Parts: sequence; C-alpha cells; structure tokens
Amino acid sequence: MDSAVFFSEFPPVGKAEWLAALEKSLKGKMPLEDLVWTVEAALHITPLVHADDFPEAPLPLTDAPNNWELSENIRVGGNVQEAQAMVQEALHFGAEGLELQFDPSLSSARMAQVLEGVYLDYVGLHLYDASPEPMPPATALAALGALAQSKGVSPLALHGTIDFNPAALQGIVDWRYTAELTTLAAAQFPGFRVLHADGRHLQATDTIDELVTLLQYGNMYLTKMHERGLSPAQTANQLHFSIAIGDHYFLEMAKLRAFRQLWLHVLQSWNAPLQYPYLSVSFKPAAYQDDLYTNLIRATTMGMSAVLGGANRLTVLPYDYGREAQASYPPAFGRRMARNVQHLMKMESHLDRAIDAMAGSYYLETLTRQLGEKVWERHAEL
Repeated sequence: MDSAVFFSEFPPVGKAEWLAALEKSLKGKMPLEDLVWTVEAALHITPLVHADDFPEAPLPLTDAPNNWELSENIRVGGNVQEAQAMVQEALHFGAEGLELQFDPSLSSARMAQVLEGVYLDYVGLHLYDASPEPMPPATALAALGALAQSKGVSPLALHGTIDFNPAALQGIVDWRYTAELTTLAAAQFPGFRVLHADGRHLQATDTIDELVTLLQYGNMYLTKMHERGLSPAQTANQLHFSIAIGDHYFLEMAKLRAFRQLWLHVLQSWNAPLQYPYLSVSFKPAAYQDDLYTNLIRATTMGMSAVLGGANRLTVLPYDYGREAQASYPPAFGRRMARNVQHLMKMESHLDRAIDAMAGSYYLETLTRQLGEKVWERHAEL
C-alpha cells in the first residue's frame, strides 16, 4: 500500500487535542502533572511528549549499524590454568572480546599462559592489572607485542584497550610518560586504545554528576596531551570510556546517547574532527538482587539499554554475580547465560543491524536532550 494512502486514514492530531482527549479519559481522577517522572533531583520528565514539541523530526545519531563487541570478564588469579580454561570456553561459545583482569599481577609469562591457543588478531584484548603495583602500560603492550610476534602475528593487527587512567589519579602525574605512551601506541599498536576514562566506580551523586566527571576526564586528556604536542584528534583516537549502567531502562539508554552527543561538543570546542566516543559498557553490580532469575531478566533489559544506547563493547554480568553460593548451577552456567543474552540480541533480534533504533522516540529524545543540557550546563560551570 502506498504510504500516503495508508497515513491518510490517520489524520494528524495536535498536542492540545491529544492532551484534551487524555484528560477526558482520566475523568479528573489524576492530574496530568502527576505523570511527571522525577528521575533524579535535577531531572524531571513527562511521558506526554508529542511531535509538536520538536521543530523538526529528530534524526538518527549515526547512519551506521552498531555491531558492538561481545565481551567477557575473566579474572586471572593465582590459578592461571583455570583462567586459561575460562578463556577457551568463552571463545568457544562466542565471546568476541576478553576483559582480562590480572590479580594479583600482570606479567609476560602469565599473559602468554592465559592466551595460549588464542588467535590474538581475532579477539579484542582488554588488559586490566588490578595489583597494587601494576605493570606499566607500555611494558604490557611490549609484552603483548612480543607474544604476538612469537605467534607470527603483527602487533599492527591487534585490537583492544589498556586500563590506564591517570586522569583519575590524585597527586602528581607524569604526563610526559602518558604522551610518550600515546605516541608509541598510535605507531606500533594502532588498534589499541591506551587512555582510559573510567566511570565504573565513580562516587557520583547522580547521573548528571557521573557524565560531567567523564567529560572532565576526557577533556583533561585532550588538554594535557595538547600541551605536549599531540593533536586533539590523536588523543581522541586513543581514548576509551567505561560506563556502568543500572536497571532504569530508558534512563540508561538516554545516558549513553547523551554522552555520545556531549563528547562531540567537547571535540567541537577543540576544533577537532568529530567522532563518537568509544564506550565500554558494563553493569552496576547493585542492579542485581537475591532473586537470581530476576537477574536474568534484568541482564536482558540492561543489555538492550547498552546496545540501543550505542555501546561499542558490552560485558554482561552473570546472573549469580556475587551470589554464586545461592546458585543451583555451576559458575560456567552463569557465564554462558550472560553470553547468550548478547547472542539473543545479535543473532535473533539483530540489534547489531539497527541504525540508532531509538531515534525518533519523542519520549527518549526528550529525556536524552534534557539530560544532555543538564550535564553541559554543570560542565560549563566547572
């Protein structure tokens, strides 16, 4: 059927007419003001959003689908063989990225052992050293490069991230080292991002404060690297942002969409080429509860918030995270269900083929815009 003929059967309805019809249906039992949702102290949103509220129809943030990386977190503890088995299991069952958290320490030998049998140029490698005295990131990159070359793989073919977040450090920071690391990575490991703006553990008062802090981290990197001769484009290419999301479905989606747009404003202020930020998204453990099967459902909705919001990489927590003793099944089951959540979103729902699927939702566009305006206003005051 011709679209013009189809829509002719549904004449447009203005917002005033729409609200009048709604008030009539409510029969005075509920004022429309009671439908306003106080998301946070500084953020209020009404579900009564209409096309009349937009001078022009909202456009998608991008014209490309979001084929995010399906990542899995693996702790490399004292038993490296156990971690190696988990790596093999993760890749066998469809993981595309490995978030390797080395604790007690990262070393060349432990890295080589846990990555034995892994096609290094195929999988995303995300290295975290959780020890009190972590290996310097340049040393970690050199060890990874040596491992790759021993397997006949060029370091140029590797891709991933390094957990190096000097912007969050208190006290004196040697930004010369950071500039040298950034230059080294760009030349020898162009697929790696080595400057980390980590928002997963922020003691933020609200979502606005969380995003403001992340913007400050990113802007600090641009400033400090520019002072040492690197262009904003060079720095932006090495940046990756980590964001943790909760179980507020639309708010978390809007948070990611708003941050993507806000980062463009930061780059614009530097007269830098515009590119959306690389977002690594994980879950806030506090979003899970003692009902493990409820957590399975939450994992799905939170995962949808992440990928529809524009995550470049997603790590889903197992449904029994922190509550393994309560589970009826072994930990491998929880990890597999976490992977399967992403498989359902990719292979059955095809969300990786969607182009900004939430664009044009008047409610979500309004929430995104309000959140972005509040964050930018507070950011400008600092």
